Amino acid sequence: MFAGLPLCWAGYNYYPPRVARKGHFLAKAAEWRGRTNKIGLVSTAVCDHPEISTILRELRAMDYRISVSSLRLDQISDELLDALVESRDQQIAVAPETGSDRLRRVINKNLTNDEIVDICGAVFDRGMLTIKLYMMVGLPTETQEDLDEMFVLVERIKDRMLEAGKKIGRAGKIIPSLNGFVPKPNTPLQWDAICDEKELKKRIKYVSKGLSKIPNVEVRFMSSRIAHEQALFSSGDRTVAAAIDAAARNGGDLDRAMRETGIDPAFHTSRDRSYDEFLPWSIVDSGLSFEFLKEEHEKARESLSSLPCPAVEKCTTCGVCPSTWLADAPEGLIQIQPLKVREALAAAV
Repeated sequence: MFAGLPLCWAGYNYYPPRVARKGHFLAKAAEWRGRTNKIGLVSTAVCDHPEISTILRELRAMDYRISVSSLRLDQISDELLDALVESRDQQIAVAPETGSDRLRRVINKNLTNDEIVDICGAVFDRGMLTIKLYMMVGLPTETQEDLDEMFVLVERIKDRMLEAGKKIGRAGKIIPSLNGFVPKPNTPLQWDAICDEKELKKRIKYVSKGLSKIPNVEVRFMSSRIAHEQALFSSGDRTVAAAIDAAARNGGDLDRAMRETGIDPAFHTSRDRSYDEFLPWSIVDSGLSFEFLKEEHEKARESLSSLPCPAVEKCTTCGVCPSTWLADAPEGLIQIQPLKVREALAAAV
């Protein structure tokens, strides 16, 4: 998996990139071929694997039907699309995240709307006319214009789908999935508050209603309440444990648990945090330096993006990797583990 998205917990907390060895993976696939003809490739970024082309070619040679988890739009290759077509996979999930190029830069996703439409067009032209779009509402610096841009983008994708569908003789479906943005620990946006619950509900309703008016579009969305519960569990300190225990005893009623324990959820979720504040998760050393996360946060506020690790020409000194790389990584991992976890790796094998 590869990092590079300020909003992505997995991306940052699994620095540096680590990928399974091709030989180990293909050996397991060959072993299981006699029991199944279906195989799923699951990762936060399947196409980021440096040997994905070879893996796909070998799996296709084994006559596997291949499916994948959600894909990064900038990493979808023709070879992968061809493999999905062969497997008769009729739906693909991608994540444009938002509708505006500016807001996409805030979350360090270096794709334009034009590129997204072109990539979706490549999917449609291969006969896969149903596509799921993961999109977020309530991102830091989000404006009304950013929300309206979602309608424009989905409309363009729908038009491209219908264009391809005319050649095939059938229409497909666009499925936007709307989720409220939840700040995550040890990411550059960890200092930001979640959008106010009522305001987030209003924005989700607005976008959902607008998208529902577009033909061939089926909207799905997460409630703002659930987003705020996730933010509490993500950003709360040890006192929140008492509320979780109380909720478990009263049938899962979190509001009642908050009243019983006297915990103010807004303190944990609805305020911006200063750089001077000691964060509840500061006791966990993810390897990322404070200076690196602060710099990325400041760049996000200015809508400036950064290249993801390891695409950078010069190391951005995030703090994870020492000057000397581990020379004896265990079998199954490409040699990009940091020296600082030598003891942990030795214990694991």
